Amino acid sequence: MDRFSSGPMRDAMPDGFDLCEVDAAKPTLILQCDVFAETMPAAIPIVGEVDAVFRRALQRDGHPAAVVRACWGEAPGDPRDYSAVLVTGSGAMVNDPDPWIAGAAAWLRRACSAGVPILGVCFGHQLLAHALGGTVAPMPSGPEYGTVELRRTAAGARDPLFAALPDRFPAQAAHFQAVLAPPDGSVVLAEGASGIQALRFGPRAW
Repeated sequence: MDRFSSGPMRDAMPDGFDLCEVDAAKPTLILQCDVFAETMPAAIPIVGEVDAVFRRALQRDGHPAAVVRACWGEAPGDPRDYSAVLVTGSGAMVNDPDPWIAGAAAWLRRACSAGVPILGVCFGHQLLAHALGGTVAPMPSGPEYGTVELRRTAAGARDPLFAALPDRFPAQAAHFQAVLAPPDGSVVLAEGASGIQALRFGPRAW
């Protein structure tokens, strides 16, 4: 078991915040929400498939990873079988009537209730917000692409994932929609010209 019990990460956590224990013997789940071979084959020679992109980003040498292609309707099973969950981006929109999106949202609610650490990236961030009762819709300012400047909020400065970032930092953006109204109880960690860019949804979900 790994525990953030001391040091700058622990010091950065707000009162009552607990990352708890992560079982390193369990795999990290990559919940894949897009398949480049189907939607963006030109990206394959450059970055590889979606799961390969996130395997590299995890930088967890020797730590097992499991890939479930939610976009193909694959079911992840019991959330407690995983040490953590990483939800990928997608060309889909969370309000699309695809059954796999509703199924993934329902599973993420179970994972949040089980206390499994979750990180949603791009579409994954929007899917978590949608699953937990937030509003995701087209941005009034229109689509956003390229390198954008984000502003860390006061809550972000106290967050264990965002505390080490500067008050302003660059990020890559490619989205038509955004979280226009966050779920009840969530905390805005970063904002940009298009609005909310990062949220903490609960003690172990971002």
